[in-house]
Amino acid sequence: MKRHKQCSVHKLLGLICFLLGSVSAAPSFAVHGAWFLSEAGMNCNTLIAAETGYEKFDGATKITTSYPTRFVCPIALAGRQTPSEDYHSRTHLSARSRYAAINVIDNHALQDFHCQAIAKFKDGSESFSAQVSSQGTGPQTLILRLNGLNGSQNKEWGGDLQNNQHKELEALSYFCVAPAQDENNWFASSAIIQYSVALCYGSGQCTGPFNEARDGSDAREATVSVSANECYVPHQLSSVGRAQLHIYGWKNIEQNGSNLSWPSVLCPISVPAQDSYPHRMLLSQGVVTLSDPQQARCVVGYPGAQTGSFSDGVAFEQQGGGLPGDVFMNSVLSVPIDSSPVLKCDLAPGQNFYGAQFNISRTETNQAP
Repeated sequence: MKRHKQCSVHKLLGLICFLLGSVSAAPSFAVHGAWFLSEAGMNCNTLIAAETGYEKFDGATKITTSYPTRFVCPIALAGRQTPSEDYHSRTHLSARSRYAAINVIDNHALQDFHCQAIAKFKDGSESFSAQVSSQGTGPQTLILRLNGLNGSQNKEWGGDLQNNQHKELEALSYFCVAPAQDENNWFASSAIIQYSVALCYGSGQCTGPFNEARDGSDAREATVSVSANECYVPHQLSSVGRAQLHIYGWKNIEQNGSNLSWPSVLCPISVPAQDSYPHRMLLSQGVVTLSDPQQARCVVGYPGAQTGSFSDGVAFEQQGGGLPGDVFMNSVLSVPIDSSPVLKCDLAPGQNFYGAQFNISRTETNQAP
């Protein structure tokens, strides 16, 4: 059995929540049950700017420090919802939620993940949920909030967030203390895979079924763009000093090199919110713009919940049409609800990566839960 360590969070973390997760949440006009927001684990950041004992790999954040490390995982709240035709349902955004969770892999035999939500409100105050912890080792979902999911027992936010969840929300983040690298298991790192929340809208009671198994057959599509400035190059030794970020994007500054040493650029894809019924997302018509498409080595995939490594990736290739530097997805990618899509491109010597664009399915069902 693990030795559980108590983790305390100082109120100053509310300021960190504001700086990392703050957005100006535009009013939404949804009339359905909830907006489901999903984020890739690689969007989490350490509280220490110079921290190097972690790696953003294949869309996940993997921890390699010899001590527990603190992370803040911000949730983008604005610009991801689609207004409905019922403008009378306009309301402010609050922390009222049907579901909130973090998917992790705990590979330390004696240490746990400890996570909680941090909400920053429009009146300047902040609130913290109760803390949840991992149990045992391996992949698992840490549930912060649960209401009506497949008949499961409900779980409240807890903490002072429970009594303040109705207040107008300005920023929402998850704070986690992640276990160290187990000295007896150096080949298996703990990782943050994905995190999500289903925020309730409208003046309803925020109750009823939250059915993540719905097939989304009435799903529509939204177009999502990825800027090179949103992307990240891992701290692998093979990438140091060779990939640089310029105003136009990432560039491999080497002019010569073997095919085995191309630096990788990883880009989390901010998916649109899913209205009422989350389901497997479909990515299609993806386009990546490079300076030399003939040397394209790009794939879009997602970190698998069991390993944290890419699963079911779809490659890109040259096709007719588009701009001279464009390469296109050669098939459709289906992303499960417990993960989030990530683009990965290996850059040839001298190659520039400018950005990408995708069509992503979203739900807009007329059957409110």
